[in-house]
Amino acid sequence: MDGAKGACWTNLKEVREYAEEKLRMKGAVVVDFRNSYPLASNQQYRLDIGVVGNRLYKNGDGPCNGRVIVELRTIASINGIYHTALAGRSIGSGLFRNNLNQLTLDMVQSLMKELKE
Repeated sequence: MDGAKGACWTNLKEVREYAEEKLRMKGAVVVDFRNSYPLASNQQYRLDIGVVGNRLYKNGDGPCNGRVIVELRTIASINGIYHTALAGRSIGSGLFRNNLNQLTLDMVQSLMKELKE
């Protein structure tokens, strides 16, 4: 999810490709779950990457103030009731001179380090 304004996040494609490659290296089969729900019972998970940010000053010359959330989610059935289950999360925020690009990569990397192969 790209909620960044003022060129505060410019490497969306790089982050997606980086995340997909890290998942493949861990043995995952990467598919698009945007229109369906991943089920824990099928060993399916969805990686969500969200970036929200904007320039501190209205004239656009200020630093980017933003937040990055990377989450690994699935749907699990407990006593016949489906629930969203959070398998992992990495969050970062702050003020950055240029953009949130490196922070976004760092948050993806942080979550990937937590995952078992």
